[in-house]
Amino acid sequence: MKDENYKKEMQELENEAPTLFGIPKKNNFTAPEGYFDRLPSEISEKISAEPPVGFMEQIKEWLIKPQMALASLALLIGISAILYLNDANKLSQMAAVSDTELEELTLLAEAYSEEDLMIESLLAFNDEEISLGEDIFTDEDIENYLADTEHYLNDYLKEL
Repeated sequence: MKDENYKKEMQELENEAPTLFGIPKKNNFTAPEGYFDRLPSEISEKISAEPPVGFMEQIKEWLIKPQMALASLALLIGISAILYLNDANKLSQMAAVSDTELEELTLLAEAYSEEDLMIESLLAFNDEEISLGEDIFTDEDIENYLADTEHYLNDYLKEL
């Protein structure tokens, strides 16, 4: 079955692209004769031909690596200091609030319930801005709504 499919595909390839099919199958990549026999000796020669690294070059290389580490460390310390100082400023501002101001704020917060705050905020708006209009709900609409929800109110009052 596989051979039939392969033959069929090869026949289609020959019909579709005769030039491509005519290219011979050969390995164009070859190594010169004796290349791998000579390779270890050539590598050894190149290594021995390199001049030895001087004492000063070794010292320069040794000094550059710690400089990179020190630069990274200095950057980290700088960023940490900036973040710490910003937090310290916030804490000092909070500490600058006197005890009497804190007590007054606490008493004020206790004096107002959420409902009182909502009422005050609604009253702070101009009446024209929050006006719903005169003719939105008639008295009859309100009476019908109350009649429909009366049993819900009675159930709620019984639960209390």
